[in-house]
Amino acid sequence: MESLQSRAEELERNLSSAQKELLEMESLQSRAEELEQNLSLAQKELLEIESLRPKWELRNAELFTKNIDLDLEKKDLEDTLTKKKDNLVTA
Repeated sequence: MESLQSRAEELERNLSSAQKELLEMESLQSRAEELEQNLSLAQKELLEIESLRPKWELRNAELFTKNIDLDLEKKDLEDTLTKKKDNLVTA
């Protein structure tokens, strides 16, 4: 009788331990699924960013060119202003 009682207690402990392990495995599986979803979203965002890179590079080149054009125009205006000042001084 004691042997059966002892065996029943051992089986209950084993069952309890197995249930705890099962809960832990389910929790880990849930976390793994969450991480896979996060990875998928991050990969989609990265692809979107990479697809926009050529557009950004082109826009950057356009702005760089525009900046150079504006600098040249500014120098031309400064030269014109200097010449007009010189003409006023000599007149």
